[in-house]
Amino acid sequence: MSKSRGPYRRGRATLVHDLLRLHADDGRVWELRPGCTLHIGTHPASDLVVELDDAAELEAKLAWASAQRAPLLSARRGWRRVRLDDRPVLGAIPLRHGQVLSIEGVGDLRVAMVRSAALELPEAQPIDLLCPPPAQDDGLFATRVWLKNVLLGLEAAGRTGVLRLVVDGQAAAITFDGGRVVDAACGDLVGLSALEQVRTGASGAWRFEARTVVRPGPLDLSIREFLRLGYWELARRRAARRSDAGTSPA
Repeated sequence: MSKSRGPYRRGRATLVHDLLRLHADDGRVWELRPGCTLHIGTHPASDLVVELDDAAELEAKLAWASAQRAPLLSARRGWRRVRLDDRPVLGAIPLRHGQVLSIEGVGDLRVAMVRSAALELPEAQPIDLLCPPPAQDDGLFATRVWLKNVLLGLEAAGRTGVLRLVVDGQAAAITFDGGRVVDAACGDLVGLSALEQVRTGASGAWRFEARTVVRPGPLDLSIREFLRLGYWELARRRAARRSDAGTSPA
């Protein structure tokens, strides 16, 4: 059995977030720490209780798995009444510092991320292969621009294979078929949400493993189109297609 012996260099993400605050215009503040969930809704047991004039139901949550991952905002009931940067919440959306969360019945809440702890990026281990290791590229990235160039370069070259990454301390993989993205995973996220999580990563390491054939996946999109339209527009279009097919966008 052969092993991939190419070095997978180490990188360091400089800071992690250890506290999220939601600031309301009236001075109220809600806080969330890693490993916890903030429940938002019309149910009186919610952490952030919402009162709607039409007596409709609203159920959303902010879930933060760990300091090495971004907090995720999702909505189940009343998702059209929850907006992030004036866009409706579709699926699980990673939050960033400076965004504005708007909730009908509550108003605008400014997202503030407190960052205080140093984080060492874990070292990726070589992958055991049942065949000689394929040609691969690897390296570090310290800015989103550099990672964007890596993604665009794989598309321009029409590469087929798996781009494996460690992004801000969490493992990710993006599968390319002829330069098009057919699948993506990052931490607990999959699909378009995972691709957005990778795109917003600040630092990490990457390695591309070339393949002759890859398995089909749920995505079929161009990185250039993804960067041009953005997550929100692509999520809206995919939600519209699901709605036309009779499924819920939430």
